[in-house]
Amino acid sequence: FMPIHLFTGAAQSPLLFGSKSGRTSKSALTEPFEKNVQLTTIKTLSVDRDITTFLLRLGHAFGGGESDSLATPVTIDLSNLFVDFEIINISETTLTGNRKKQNWINEKMQWQHTSDEFMQRHCLQKGDYTTITLHPMEIRTFEVEGRKTDDKDEERST
Repeated sequence: FMPIHLFTGAAQSPLLFGSKSGRTSKSALTEPFEKNVQLTTIKTLSVDRDITTFLLRLGHAFGGGESDSLATPVTIDLSNLFVDFEIINISETTLTGNRKKQNWINEKMQWQHTSDEFMQRHCLQKGDYTTITLHPMEIRTFEVEGRKTDDKDEERST
């Protein structure tokens, strides 16, 4: 997939990845996603002073058996995903983004599992809030809190 480019006016988005030099677009990602990862949703939920909360939904683009090389799990480090944006907190939500996934799991009917594989695969683990693994045909949704950092390119050009 091609790199993600955001186009926005300067006053419209706290996730603005443009610059003061008049550019209104540049890639929001530090590097392109793997070929089997899709950015499905990025939506600002709230802005409180310098903290921005947004919904991030990522999906695996392939199903099992579709490709020997691309229908495999892919690991993504969300901590350095965005340019000029420091992530403070990440929590996984249900697919619709309206509930924390851990709360939903605790409240739903509990089936007998032979191992902890379900929880390890389907929830962010304590101490590892930024690294996720997407399995074939899986879509995961996250609520991300962070703040914009200085644009290093701009400082060098002024």
